[in-house]
Amino acid sequence: MKISTRGRYALRVMVDIAEHSGGNYIALKEIASRQDISLKYLESIMTALSKAGLIEGAHGKGGGYRLNRAPDEYTLGDVLRITESDLAPVKCLEKGAESCPLADNCRTIAVWREFDKLINDFFDSKTLADLMNEEVINDYVI
Repeated sequence: MKISTRGRYALRVMVDIAEHSGGNYIALKEIASRQDISLKYLESIMTALSKAGLIEGAHGKGGGYRLNRAPDEYTLGDVLRITESDLAPVKCLEKGAESCPLADNCRTIAVWREFDKLINDFFDSKTLADLMNEEVINDYVI
């Protein structure tokens, strides 16, 4: 499993909004400038996050984006499952995957299920607030 640029950028954007908004809307161009992400690419990420209800957007003067909840109420898993669709390490464990004809005799499925659980448990145990904490930032690279 590899987290895409889209997923990594979404996490950076969510932390940026959490750190800079103070409950106010932040202009997309400000976020793009701080995060060095193209405005067009960022728009597609924001659309996905907005449709999923993680952020709220407003048009016009004073518009932009803000979080719908406190940073400690967003898990990294919440964000990554929106941008990555699935965090499954193998195709047969993806949501909606067709049943594998070899599943009953598969010698490796147990390890993939355990790994899938570890991945999801890990990302679900970390929040945006954790990424805002300097000690955590020094230990992780996104």
